[in-house]
Amino acid sequence: MSRLLIVDKYGSIRDLLARIMKRKGYESLKAKNSEIALRLIDKIPFDTMITDVEMVEMDGFEFIELMKSKKHDLKVIVVTSLDDEESREKARKLGVSQYLTKPLHIDQLLAAIGN
Repeated sequence: MSRLLIVDKYGSIRDLLARIMKRKGYESLKAKNSEIALRLIDKIPFDTMITDVEMVEMDGFEFIELMKSKKHDLKVIVVTSLDDEESREKARKLGVSQYLTKPLHIDQLLAAIGN
């Protein structure tokens, strides 16, 4: 079973994604910010992280860069409302596997996790 980390500032989004992923056979843990997410990543092996880039204490791009600087090697999927070329380019340079925009279609997310 794949283990997912869901990082989003909104509890309702975290909870919804975790419920959907559980029904699809994935184990999910949730974090409301990058600090909590980094602590979890340091302790638990994850296959995939789903994160937004619009967060409070540091943006998702800074968070991804910090996570990668700590040599954590997991698939990163960005789910965000930012749909501009600059953001997509930042994500590509950071090695993000998939850049998905909201409104999110669950089939897109499941396909991204499976690749």
